Amino acid sequence: MDRVYLVLDTVNNSIPRQSFDVLKCAAVMAGNDRSRILAIVPGSDCTKHAQSCSDEFGIATIALEHHGLRLPNPDLLAALLDEILTFEGEICMCFSNTVNNAHTVSRLAIQHNASSITAVDSISFKDGTPLFTRSIFNGKCRQVVAPASTAVVATFNPGGFPEPTWVTTSESIPAVRTVRPNITPNAVQPVSLEESSDTDEGLEEADVIVSAGRGIGARENLELIRSFAGIIRDSAIGASRPIVDNRWLPYSRQVGVTGRRVAPRVYIACGISGAHQHVVGMKDSQCIIAINTDPHAAIFDIADYGIVADLSAFVPLVLKTHSEKSKGR
Repeated sequence: MDRVYLVLDTVNNSIPRQSFDVLKCAAVMAGNDRSRILAIVPGSDCTKHAQSCSDEFGIATIALEHHGLRLPNPDLLAALLDEILTFEGEICMCFSNTVNNAHTVSRLAIQHNASSITAVDSISFKDGTPLFTRSIFNGKCRQVVAPASTAVVATFNPGGFPEPTWVTTSESIPAVRTVRPNITPNAVQPVSLEESSDTDEGLEEADVIVSAGRGIGARENLELIRSFAGIIRDSAIGASRPIVDNRWLPYSRQVGVTGRRVAPRVYIACGISGAHQHVVGMKDSQCIIAINTDPHAAIFDIADYGIVADLSAFVPLVLKTHSEKSKGR
């Protein structure tokens, strides 16, 4: 790719540290040539953050400032990127894989007849053409996608890309520009940002995490998960994204790309299929135990121990055995 644009996430004009993970994806697309990368930091007052990005990573950076970008606004961001960037030639625009960014990517792809590819796990090249790999069908299959156009807008999952080994070094300080396009915000605008009232920090400190996934079936089955975790010392309860999206547990309990990354001594995945988005958040656990009714679930590929069983039958058996042992039977 001739040019690689890196669009960083910001909230309230600050850049979450995990947002910089997408720099690794941009480095792969640029052949580890930092001179081909242009980072874009959107916000309402973000010049100092753009300067910090340039100083730390040695790449040219644009502070894209607009009063409507204090909070994530995918439609407005797409319109502003239209104003300041060229989509001609071989380009790749890199975003982290979030719901907001998927919205921005789809709009840009339509407007510029670009290839839109989301949730990319890894990149390879064939005869100079990039091939993008991603998980489909809850991680059971891997799909390799070749872009149909020279312009690519893509979202990338963190965790699968190496640290850049730059082939060029910058002897001068990379340029930092502040751009303030005069565009009227779209009709729908975010007005506030609410954080979860759950401030429990137990996931990172727990020796054992018992996580619930879509496979637990129903909300009431969370009581089985709580009981299971209750018999294990220094344990905490985690969840995959479907559980928190259904509001069965708060978002502070989510493990994965858009949640927390944990590395406990033991991670027990209950009814979790093993999609890459979840695996990224727990793959560094010392021991992974998977419980699932599907013997072909992707989670078994990374599990140290796999149990093919129905949770509603297996967990009560574990609880009964534990109770009997506790009573000295």
